[in-house]
Amino acid sequence: MLTEERKMDDTKGILLWIGFIVIVAAIYIFSRRIKKQIDSDGIETTGVISDIRDEGGPDEIDIRYYARYRTKYGEEIEGLILNPSQELEIGQRVRLKYHPKLNLNVKVIY
Repeated sequence: MLTEERKMDDTKGILLWIGFIVIVAAIYIFSRRIKKQIDSDGIETTGVISDIRDEGGPDEIDIRYYARYRTKYGEEIEGLILNPSQELEIGQRVRLKYHPKLNLNVKVIY
């Protein structure tokens, strides 16, 4: 009886790990796809670094950089920078590239 419960627990653990790996892989693939679409079909503009946030938990650091810019239609957007560098500062003007359909994500043109 105890052995069957242990096998069930081991199976659940393996399935959880497999699920975790699949989710991480999907996020990675989606992120790469967005970056490639911005590179190939992106529109260049100028923006300003609007915010730098640590979105990690108490035991981790996850720094996110945001830029505010105008689309070619005049809409003001604050987008997550997908390729930040540590040299970026709030208020700094930067050249950006965004995809018209994915305009909440931008890349800095260095």
